[in-house]
Order: sequence, then C-alpha cells, then structure tokens
Amino acid sequence: MTPLPYQPISYLEWNAARRGSSAAIWEGGAEITFEELLGHVRRIQKLLAARGVREGDVVGVRLPNVWQYVALELAIPDLGAVIVPFLAFLAAIVLLLPALLPAHWLCHIRSRCCRLCRER
Repeated sequence: MTPLPYQPISYLEWNAARRGSSAAIWEGGAEITFEELLGHVRRIQKLLAARGVREGDVVGVRLPNVWQYVALELAIPDLGAVIVPFLAFLAAIVLLLPALLPAHWLCHIRSRCCRLCRER
C-alpha cells in the first residue's frame, strides 16, 4: 500500500504496517508506537461516529500539545468532518463563533441542548 497524497491517515496506516513498533510520538519520556497511535485513532473514530459525527460536520477541539490532539487531527478528517482547533490562549475567538459555525454546533457549545447531549 502506498500512502495517498492529502490523506494523512494513509501515512499512519503505511507506517503502522511497516514499522508498527517504532515510536510515532514521544511525549514526556513516554513513546507511542505507530500501531498504538492507529489503534487510538480508530477508537476515537468509533466514538465520534457513535456520537453522530458525520461527513461535513464541524468538530471543535481544545487541547494543549499532547498526543491525543495528534490522534484527533488524524481521526476527524478521515471521518469526513472538519476539525477546528481552539487554542487555550485565544479565548477571544468565542466572540467570532456566531459568524463562523453552524447554528446546531453553537447550540451544543452554548447550552448543551443538542440531541447528542440529551442522549447522554
């Protein structure tokens, strides 16, 4: 399998197949292998799909620079959704949300009243 251009998940799959036990990420003295990272990405995708994330959806993420963010950066676009990173030090972006995001997503941010929240 050759990695496909503009599909980062294909590079992860390629590396997991060829050197799965090699380190993909080093964080705080620990390492995550390509196989482990691919496993995390697949679990995140299943969780997001179970929560109703579909192609064309917008998923906001606010995390520091940790390996979980890398997994989300790979998982979300592979589902066909769009990832919108929120940087912790740019809290003022909240003022721009009404102009940038669909109303349903804002409903979830403001009052947690969307269908996904009611099903929890």
